[in-house]
Parts: sequence; C-alpha cells; structure tokens
Amino acid sequence: MPSPTICTVSGTCVKLDGSGFASVTVKANSTRPFVHPTDNSLVEDYELSTTTDSSGNWSLSLIETTTPNVTLTITFYYPGSANDYKRKEYTIQVPNSASVTFASLIGSQV
Repeated sequence: MPSPTICTVSGTCVKLDGSGFASVTVKANSTRPFVHPTDNSLVEDYELSTTTDSSGNWSLSLIETTTPNVTLTITFYYPGSANDYKRKEYTIQVPNSASVTFASLIGSQV
C-alpha cells in the first residue's frame, strides 16, 4: 500500500515596501486526528514550524489532506516591538502533489 504524499508548501512574506520579512514564524497545525485513506494510517494532532529567511522565504513539508478531506491551520507570527507579535491564521487543504505555493491555497482568505 502506498504512503500518503508529502507536499512542500512554500511562500514568501514581504513588507509593504516589498522587502523580505525575515524571522516570521510559520506554523502548521492539524485541526484534529484523522485516518489517511491512502494507507489507513492514523495521523495524530501535530504541529510543524519554520522561520522565514532573510528574503522572507519559507517552506513546510506536509502530509496531503485533500484525499481525507481534512484541513490544516497555517499561522504566521510576525515579530513586533517590545516582545509583541501579530498573528494571522489561514485554513488550507494540502493537495496530493509534490509541491504547491501557499498563495494558491488561500484563495479568498486574504
């Protein structure tokens, strides 16, 4: 039985002036445990995270969630001043493909 596809979701965070937004934390969370129908594996609640590089680029390797019709939450934590941060969340389904841009997944959520 084949394993579920792992898809690299990638994007870029930029500031209003167009420069890369470094040090943004990007987290992916499952919204609930689920059984993936590709191989009947149990996917427990999980969280993966990364930080944008100096150009604002980031990527996460995530299990595809389109086949089981499950969503993930992607949260961006933007650094602020005085230990403050701003947060923005998006709900996505990860496609059954090798890679995808984050922008193509969020549609009208912007």
